[in-house]
Amino acid sequence: MKNKVANLVSIGNIEISEEEVLYSNSSQKVLVKMTSVGICGSDIHYFDHGGLGSFKQPMPMPMGHEPAGIVYDCSPHSKFKPGDRVAIEPGFSCYECSSCFSGKHNLCSTVEFMGANSDGALREFIVLEEDQLFKIPKSMSNNAAALLEPAGIALHTFNILNLKFGSNIAIVGAGPIGLSTAIYSRKMGMSPLLIDTVEYRNEFAQSLGFTAASPNMMANHAGSFAAV
Repeated sequence: MKNKVANLVSIGNIEISEEEVLYSNSSQKVLVKMTSVGICGSDIHYFDHGGLGSFKQPMPMPMGHEPAGIVYDCSPHSKFKPGDRVAIEPGFSCYECSSCFSGKHNLCSTVEFMGANSDGALREFIVLEEDQLFKIPKSMSNNAAALLEPAGIALHTFNILNLKFGSNIAIVGAGPIGLSTAIYSRKMGMSPLLIDTVEYRNEFAQSLGFTAASPNMMANHAGSFAAV
């Protein structure tokens, strides 16, 4: 079975190639057909600069880690079945190290992460572990399911912070993660102030009903907000 795959081969240059899909439905893995993949800000940095800051990614680089898809094939003993629509966790951890035992799966020393040290989501089909898949309801679109990865980062913020209902918070950065955090905070009765140096981000946040401003305004409110 041939599979079209997108790889970043050099700065500003993505090539689409074909490769064989290595999959057997006798295994515990699941073959998923991609339907939606978000473009992360880090993907843009890799495309424009070849890395993040001083870190440079070896090329060719698989791309994509905000995916959703449809189960194409699986073991007869799987908890999924062909046709199931799924959101996808891009990381797969060992579940055996101290980081995993403490709930910090992202710090697992052997974690495999899509688009970094394992296959990226910008492909037709991908082979994944069952634990990476989450069935989504009929009311959720495939595009919305792909947004669950960045939305999960925002949710995790509130899992690790001890914030009270109705708190005033400052969110530094009004990009997708900052906006996701603001949306969660508003549902929790909080009044978020978003701070960003990029004016169009502040304007977009304002169009969603949030208070957003430049760092100068942040200085004027110093001490009034808990920064997130």
